[in-house]
Amino acid sequence: GGRQSLTIKTPATDAIRFGSIERVARAFKLFAAGPLPARFVGGVPTRARTAFGPEEAGGYSPLNIMRRRAERDLPAAMAKAISDHFERRRKL
Repeated sequence: GGRQSLTIKTPATDAIRFGSIERVARAFKLFAAGPLPARFVGGVPTRARTAFGPEEAGGYSPLNIMRRRAERDLPAAMAKAISDHFERRRKL
């Protein structure tokens, strides 16, 4: 129904607005503007479903190590945080 645009907000600069775009699946195509050629933005594959898995399954080893460490340490850390919270509440 209307003209499409893409606005990118960053913490370091003011928002950047692209007025001539086309949505292509998960990516955006920026049309040619002045001396700048048309180009694609977005649609970067992150392999989020497999990145934390074992390397044999296509995962990334440092992320797999971090996931295993979190699986081991997270229950104890959460139990301690909950206990500390209720301990502070009892003192009030």
